[in-house]
Amino acid sequence: KKMTLIKPTDKPEITLIYTTNGCAKCNMTKRQLDAKGVPYEAINIQDGPNEVEYIEMLKNGQDGRMAMPFVFPAAETGLAGWNDFQPAKIKELIAKLGA
Repeated sequence: KKMTLIKPTDKPEITLIYTTNGCAKCNMTKRQLDAKGVPYEAINIQDGPNEVEYIEMLKNGQDGRMAMPFVFPAAETGLAGWNDFQPAKIKELIAKLGA
């Protein structure tokens, strides 16, 4: 049975990180946020029956390879979402939300 997708707009109050199994870039992203105490919710798109729907949502009509993770900063930060491991964007997010 399909579950409801968790979209970034469903949880604007927290940073969402969409991950996959065994994703090194996902783990590096989460580790950097953990180190600075930035709250986030990780959503593994491969847990459960909705992987295809998540991919469609994340790709948002774009072709090509998807580099994980997809990060959607909490709305209060005013930051745009990104994907792949992007240390500069992680630093920006930490600057807004870190301890």
